[in-house]
Amino acid sequence: MSKLKRNGLDDCFEAFERLKAGNPMKTEHVGLKRSEFTAGKISWEAGLDRGYLKKGRPKHAELIKKIYTYAEGKSTAEEELNLVTKKSDKKVDEARREADLSEDLLHLALSRELLLVSKIKELEQEIKMLKSPLGRI
Repeated sequence: MSKLKRNGLDDCFEAFERLKAGNPMKTEHVGLKRSEFTAGKISWEAGLDRGYLKKGRPKHAELIKKIYTYAEGKSTAEEELNLVTKKSDKKVDEARREADLSEDLLHLALSRELLLVSKIKELEQEIKMLKSPLGRI
């Protein structure tokens, strides 16, 4: 029952594939264009230090070559459209969450206002009773 030992390089390969697919885990990589792919961004996406992947490390050479080959490649219009769509979808989702939160806060404030109006009305009735000649008895 031994588990395969994971290493940073495996994490970087997975991060590279995630970014190519447009499914980053880090929000700053949402909508990352092909030309913006760097070894540092792949390392960061993998949860490692930006300087993890080094050209001088033989084990890293294959991935670094893939990253820069991919970055220099031409993006298709469909890839660009997918990136823009995903980025805008995330912004829409965030705006919806903020709108829902604002609506909840509005309802809480209105509930509080209704309670205060009810209490004021109750106190006004009490004052009226105390001021009337029959209320003093």
